[in-house]
Amino acid sequence: MCVIISLFFQFYRTLRKYSLVFVLFLSCTLLLAQNHRADSLKGALTHALNDTDKINILNRLAHELENNNPDSSILLSKQALALARQISWIKGEVNAEYQLGTFYDTKGNISTGIEYEDSALVLCKKSDNKLRFGSVYNALGNLASEQNKFAIGLDYYFKALDYDSIYDKGFLPDLYNNIGLDYEDKGDYIKAERYLFRSLKNV
Repeated sequence: MCVIISLFFQFYRTLRKYSLVFVLFLSCTLLLAQNHRADSLKGALTHALNDTDKINILNRLAHELENNNPDSSILLSKQALALARQISWIKGEVNAEYQLGTFYDTKGNISTGIEYEDSALVLCKKSDNKLRFGSVYNALGNLASEQNKFAIGLDYYFKALDYDSIYDKGFLPDLYNNIGLDYEDKGDYIKAERYLFRSLKNV
């Protein structure tokens, strides 16, 4: 059994390595497409007819710029958050706070990331926003795991799974992957194998 598990992890790491090569191969094309989408969103922003449209565009533009310019993403989502609060639109607040949490996580500011995700979670519960619960719980799981708090991370991931298995099945491969990696870090290789295999199966 130990040999089988060892071979599985070797295969999984090899697959991830070649996946990275594939991602690098596509990066130039994706970057061009991303720049085009960002330019289109900037144009749409100037012609937004109402505040909710403007908030949605600001959040989408922030998401597009995250990898190349996280500082601009933070600025845009803060503008979206301020406007959403001004018109008392909870859905817009949730989306902005969730994104701000992930942006600060990208920059390595974990404590601020947690603050925004915790706030987004409170608003999700207040508005019963089932479509956003999973992503917020997953983000909190990532933030906990990055601090080597794997038990807490797993608790968040399984809460995310309760929602994503119903409302956002397209996110399940990433979520299973996160669960598997946490179990691997905890030394529970049997459970790690189970969830990493589910991740590959659901791609």
